[in-house]
Amino acid sequence: MSHILFFFGSGVSVPSGMPGVTDITRGVFEDPLQKDQFGGAYVTPSSDSLDPEPPWDAYVPTIRCFLNIVREYAKRVLKESESEEQGVTYEDLFYLCQQVHNDQFLGPANLAVRPFSKWLGDEAQKYLIESPNPKDERNPLAYTASEACLLIQNVVHHQLDRFPKSIVGFQPLLDAIDELERVTIVTLNHDLLVEQLLQQHGVDYTDGFYRQDGQARRYTPESLFSDTYRVRIIKPHGSINWYLAYPPDELKKPVQGRWMRMVYIASERTRQSSIKDKQEREYHIITAAPSVLSGVGKEMEYNSDIFGDMMEAFLYALRNVTLVVESGFGWNDKGISRRLTGYLEQNVNRKLLLLHPNGFTSRYLDPRFNNLHLDTKQLVTDIKKYLCETTWVEIKKAFSL
Repeated sequence: MSHILFFFGSGVSVPSGMPGVTDITRGVFEDPLQKDQFGGAYVTPSSDSLDPEPPWDAYVPTIRCFLNIVREYAKRVLKESESEEQGVTYEDLFYLCQQVHNDQFLGPANLAVRPFSKWLGDEAQKYLIESPNPKDERNPLAYTASEACLLIQNVVHHQLDRFPKSIVGFQPLLDAIDELERVTIVTLNHDLLVEQLLQQHGVDYTDGFYRQDGQARRYTPESLFSDTYRVRIIKPHGSINWYLAYPPDELKKPVQGRWMRMVYIASERTRQSSIKDKQEREYHIITAAPSVLSGVGKEMEYNSDIFGDMMEAFLYALRNVTLVVESGFGWNDKGISRRLTGYLEQNVNRKLLLLHPNGFTSRYLDPRFNNLHLDTKQLVTDIKKYLCETTWVEIKKAFSL
């Protein structure tokens, strides 16, 4: 064996003190936030920050009232769905608000949303906010739904943009990197924990962004499909350090009569409107929120833009490995689940190892896996532990290596 793929969900970050889905959802309603005085992002108040002026001062409490109504609706819906055990999450709220915004502003692309959109407009009438920008063509419902999405995105960013004192639970990954010719890491987490871990241990890797010094690193997807790097990090759900920006060469061209080309950059910056790379070229950030996928409808984005590239890189990696180790993934993302089960069905030599305390049987007898052909179930094994409790020796033994 020369190549293995580790597939991580949010559970692998929790032992290092990173917030889970429940923590982030609570933060949407409880974190101390205010709309900044420029009407952009939602920020954490600091002693030296200026109090936001009207109308920004009332935004957070008003939007939380709006989100409470959305949450109560979602609770009723989830009673009839497979997500009931997890409760309403920030991803559910984000998806519903995103759908309402698109329905009201872009038109009825999804007719199933229209009844909910109309109901929400009536039910939350007193919590709807009008855009302070006279050129904004969105109605109050669309604008409020958009601000709710922005608030959720900023909570995700605030909570995940941290550096834990100690990164724990990844020793099997580090041991695999030491022993094997190639390791691919696919993580659905938006945080930078894996990147920090590899940097601390001097591991060179590619993440799809040009490796250079400086604040801004431009997206170059070719490296995700290259064999040059022994270690790859693929993030199908995005990252808190990804931003959409206008590149320097575009800003020098006339805008009239054509679309400006935008690019993705990776940067550790949090609140600048522009950022420079090693050559001092200035990239102008499009939006204050990082580029991450959220919501139960995120699989619709798996075929487009940078997220489509990441999914292609994930599938490319799956075609070139015969061993996958999964931990921390709840199997609720149908798009991802289909890719992993498809990986098994396409080749009888492929194997999947699940690292979960509740083990293989309880998960693979779940109705969500009914589409998995019976003959391939023998290719799935389990260790009834989390990644942080497992050793590389145990993983190799489970794979009979």
